[in-house]
Parts: sequence; structure tokens; C-alpha cells
Amino acid sequence: MNFMGGLQQLGRSFMLPMIVLPGAAVFLSLSELPWDRLGFPGMSGYLLTAGQALFLFLPYLFALGVALGMSGNSPAPDSRRWPACLFTPASSAPATIRSSRACSSGV
Repeated sequence: MNFMGGLQQLGRSFMLPMIVLPGAAVFLSLSELPWDRLGFPGMSGYLLTAGQALFLFLPYLFALGVALGMSGNSPAPDSRRWPACLFTPASSAPATIRSSRACSSGV
């Protein structure tokens, strides 16, 4: 792959996190509306929590977007198990996940 192709692939990998940013801003701005008067008393809290959660997990979204974008269109054979590797401690993971290449320290 040439230099421009690599830059193009890097640019595509940043699309996922950049698409999430306006959604988080919309959630935060909608949380300021008077939902209590419209008959939805808890809606303001839900929208505020959703917007704050997107901003809280933004570094993980960037890492995920770059990892998926740089891997191209050919996922690894163990690509279905990687979410379990992110959120499961190694000691409590099932044996099939612990022995997986996707959870090894090299990935």
C-alpha cells in the first residue's frame, strides 16, 4: 500500500468516532428541553446520561474505530470474541475465550 492509501485508510478509520460526536451533542442539547411540561418527566435525565456516556467512552470509540478501520475489510477469525476480551477479566473468562488468539497479549 502506498503512502496516500495508508492516509486514506487512516481517515476512514476516524469516521466512526467523528460520527458519534454530533449525536452526543444532540443528546446533551435535547436534555435541556422542558420534558416535564411535555409529559415525559424522566426524558431529560435519560438524554443527559446518553450524551455524557458517549463523551465518557469517546477514547474507547476512537480506539475501536481505528482498530476496525485499519484492519480493512478482512476481520480476524476470532473477531466475534473480541468484545468479551475487552470487558471480561482473564480469570473469569470462559476457557474458549481465554485460549483464543483474540485475547492474547499480542493483539
